[in-house]
Amino acid sequence: MKRLVLDTVKKAIRKRKTRGILLHSDRGFQYTSRAYHILLRRHSIQASMSRKGNCLDNGCMESFFGHLKCESLRLRKSISDVFGVSGQALLDSLINGEVLEPQQVEQMIKTSLKRKVPQLIDVLNGRIRIHHHKLKEKHLKHLAYLEKEIKVLESDIS
Repeated sequence: MKRLVLDTVKKAIRKRKTRGILLHSDRGFQYTSRAYHILLRRHSIQASMSRKGNCLDNGCMESFFGHLKCESLRLRKSISDVFGVSGQALLDSLINGEVLEPQQVEQMIKTSLKRKVPQLIDVLNGRIRIHHHKLKEKHLKHLAYLEKEIKVLESDIS
């Protein structure tokens, strides 16, 4: 299992700009291993973990994806980076209650996801109720707040 985590991080390093990012995980043995931390340091990636004995640190993200799953919204199966530019545009339209047509989705997507438009239409036009919109809106606002705070911390540190 540890090898899988290391290989996944290496793949991300090859495919994306990872220098200086914050990589959050739980406290599983694979994320506390010496090899994992050496790999992150070597590529200037900041490790972030839940506090020991406090599983609620991941609560916001787990809750967010839990809401998506409970309504048959399998975005993570269709979009690998749900918080990238394309994913954010799709989530915003979902939260705003828009029923999306294939042409609208194609305009929002900036990547090779264009070939998955039929799947995305099924996912995005799932059964969303008002309380789900409110919860997702709160989660996304919290994520935006956390991103802002991380940038402030990064500028204070540099």
